[in-house]
Amino acid sequence: MYKMTFILIALLLAISPAKAQEITIADIWETYSFYPNYVPGFNFMNDGVRYSVKEGNRIVTYKITDGQIDGQIFSTDEINFSSYTFNSDESKIILETESESIYRRSSKANYYLYDRKSKSLKQLSDKGKQSYPNFDHSGQKVAFARDNNLFIKDMRTQKERAITTDGKFNAVINGSADWVYEEEFAMSQAYQWSPDGQQIAYIRFDESDVKEFTMTNYRGDLYPEYETFKYPKAGEKNAEVSVHIYDLESAKTIKVLVKGGDIYIPRVKWKSNDELIITKMNRYQNHLELLCYNTAKKSLKTVFEEKNEYFIDLHDNMTFLDKDQFLWTSDESGFNHIHVKTFGSKKSKQLTKGDYDVTKVYGMDKSGWIYFQAAKESATQRGIYKVSLSGEMVELNPHIGSNSAQFSGTYQYFVNTFSKAGQPPVFEVYETRSKKRIRVIEDNAVLTEKLADMNLSDQGFFDFTTPEGTRLEG
Repeated sequence: MYKMTFILIALLLAISPAKAQEITIADIWETYSFYPNYVPGFNFMNDGVRYSVKEGNRIVTYKITDGQIDGQIFSTDEINFSSYTFNSDESKIILETESESIYRRSSKANYYLYDRKSKSLKQLSDKGKQSYPNFDHSGQKVAFARDNNLFIKDMRTQKERAITTDGKFNAVINGSADWVYEEEFAMSQAYQWSPDGQQIAYIRFDESDVKEFTMTNYRGDLYPEYETFKYPKAGEKNAEVSVHIYDLESAKTIKVLVKGGDIYIPRVKWKSNDELIITKMNRYQNHLELLCYNTAKKSLKTVFEEKNEYFIDLHDNMTFLDKDQFLWTSDESGFNHIHVKTFGSKKSKQLTKGDYDVTKVYGMDKSGWIYFQAAKESATQRGIYKVSLSGEMVELNPHIGSNSAQFSGTYQYFVNTFSKAGQPPVFEVYETRSKKRIRVIEDNAVLTEKLADMNLSDQGFFDFTTPEGTRLEG
């Protein structure tokens, strides 16, 4: 919504006085005369050549190369679902119904589980709405959060097991983020299955001593609603956080002691079945540590550390390469770049180099190519690239301007979204290796033609240097 509003404002500012009177608020907000056509996100299938789409109350697949319908995965008259998620082998589907928001990123809903082989559709739980359901590796168990506690549902026995029982509103939260973590670290789910599905690591928030804040909620009714929740203002006490690991076979939970005073634990990620990587940050967010907890040895040690005089931007760009190495993005060189780091060592290799920022990492294929977006040519542009583990860099950039990509699961194809000043977004499919354009999904030609017929003022870009020596774009 923000991007759309920005585009509309930019169009108004660019129109010369001679034409300004021809555009009205009604043109923009009632008839949407300048609203570009968008393409919804692609849910790529594992084969990398098909994608799935929700159409009404069914899920169908299309071929990425020609956009022709390929088949139907699911259809129902029993429920009205709003979104869906596959398990790892796409044999089962989680369907979301009756969703309601909690805060910015958190929500709860009634979920259903569909088995494609048996064609059975069953409700996940009838004991209240749930949040963040996730299959284990086998696809036979689903973990979810409800009422500040964590649960597991066994699809074979249909039995529901509570992992935690001490969850309480405005006191203790298990497996879900508190308000601060939603806002500061863009997270809502705070648990993760181990690769073999035998353990669940989760973050526990004890916000008993956090002060409360009352917010007025205007939901369109005659009278507003008042909500009181835990809200630590600057300098006030945060929730006390700790990491716990639940073992399914023994049904026991161990607490991972993370030493420190006023700290954040914004991420947990399994490196292997017996190694959990815990991200720890100080409250100033300028000192980051990666801690490794070994469940077999019951040992905790710091395996990586990063400090910054001002601020460290938290990200999810950690990809494990082998036993000791991992991909990591950092601006330690003065610009944000992709590095190969080594656990327990200061050894580091910078894969991308130059006076530019890597703005987004899309992932890595089986051959070791890392795909990313960067402002390489200019701070006002975004291009698509790939880099190998040896540092070889290849440009995939289809256009000069702003490009963003969504890659198929095998990285064989990508959907590129391109726009620039005066050019509405264009959506195209490319073959990654050859960089050949396969087809145009949407080019917004009608809107482009409409803009061309208007007396728009010329647009230009420039740069300047501040007295402090900082180069800025204008």
